[in-house]
Amino acid sequence: MKEIIREKAIQMFKKNGYDNTNILDICHECGISKTTFYYHFKSKSEILSTLFDNSVLIDKVNFSNAMFEESYVEKMWAMLCVYIDYVVENGSDLLKQIYKSNMDENLGTFRHELYGKVNDILERLVKEAQNNGEIRNMSDHKRLVKGIFYFISGIGLIWSIENGSFDEKEEIKKQVFSMLDVLPKR
Repeated sequence: MKEIIREKAIQMFKKNGYDNTNILDICHECGISKTTFYYHFKSKSEILSTLFDNSVLIDKVNFSNAMFEESYVEKMWAMLCVYIDYVVENGSDLLKQIYKSNMDENLGTFRHELYGKVNDILERLVKEAQNNGEIRNMSDHKRLVKGIFYFISGIGLIWSIENGSFDEKEEIKKQVFSMLDVLPKR
């Protein structure tokens, strides 16, 4: 039931807007009582925070195709694109609301450590890209991955404030590749 509530609520947030969807609307759409809703979720913002919950995100996106890329940098970028595409697919309005919810109550959505296995893979890819000369920034690979997540969060914030008015993926790529000092393709 929890997943049904979550999915229907997110569909309603996308269709009607977060602020225009209340808990009664969600209950009606799911055919449940408020008691049932509150058994599974303490608030609308908790539902929203699950959009970027590590376990949910891993279930929703498939990172395996990224491993077919040739270079370590291309593999890293392909993994990041899966995440960025997921964010863009959910829209700037929902991302904006996630930022607002985290400012009201730190839900931990933007802690890069939450991305566990994905974080570990990115760290290995950055290290290998450094060793292979694809990335010229020789700073600690763990610090660089943390920086990548900070770039993604910061650019995502600006993208949501500006209502998705620019190509978020392209901007992230420019900034991340600049920070990493990625060797241009020949």
